[in-house]
Amino acid sequence: MDAQMKELIRLTVVTALFALTSILSGCQRTLQFHFTVSGHHMLNNGQPFFWLGDTSWLLVKRSPKDVQHYMANRRSKSFTVIQMMMVRVHHHAPTDLLGQPMNNYAGDSPFTSLDPVTLNEAYWRHVDFIVEKARKHGLTMALATMWGQDAGSLFPNPLKNNYEYGKLLGQRYQYRDNVIWLVTGEYEKINENWQADKQAEAYAVFSTEDVSHPGVDYLIHRSHPVYIGGSLRGVEPPSYYD
Repeated sequence: MDAQMKELIRLTVVTALFALTSILSGCQRTLQFHFTVSGHHMLNNGQPFFWLGDTSWLLVKRSPKDVQHYMANRRSKSFTVIQMMMVRVHHHAPTDLLGQPMNNYAGDSPFTSLDPVTLNEAYWRHVDFIVEKARKHGLTMALATMWGQDAGSLFPNPLKNNYEYGKLLGQRYQYRDNVIWLVTGEYEKINENWQADKQAEAYAVFSTEDVSHPGVDYLIHRSHPVYIGGSLRGVEPPSYYD
């Protein structure tokens, strides 16, 4: 894996995880979602949580009426999680749109400025609406900050601007009790492993290297010292059930 690809992944991780900083700092309240010590079971307020997710990456392009209908429908089918992309970049579009963030259903762009990063309130009020409608239907939102491959190209100054973007999301959604952050992305030819600089990552994400911070403690003492990436090929076709 080349340095650029590693940087893209790190940028995405920093952006997504920094959104948790405001929640974790001080750790004065119990985290809504967490894992058991074994790391194999997810809990919600101390109770087992079954993740039955429906993927609606472009839900921001649906109108409020459509969103309400969608949430009620998914709840009636016993889904527990809705997976959504907060910002999606044009990958297949006319040349003048390639690499630009997609607008929402009303034509609002996510940003009024990319450097420094400034959120467009019209766009993000609709995201707020989606998160709140999910909560009222007993659904958790699994939010991807953006697609991983775009982390190094969307903003003019990726390190600085991804940090700003993640911080703004953390401030905006820190008190939402039905939000889980996703790190997502697709990369080609990731077939190496490398040892991360955990201290640098801790400072970039949590603004501290102090292990009394629960996020830093997890990163330094519990996360694996080696990061691995690679392709996956199924050994047999998957089975489908109606």
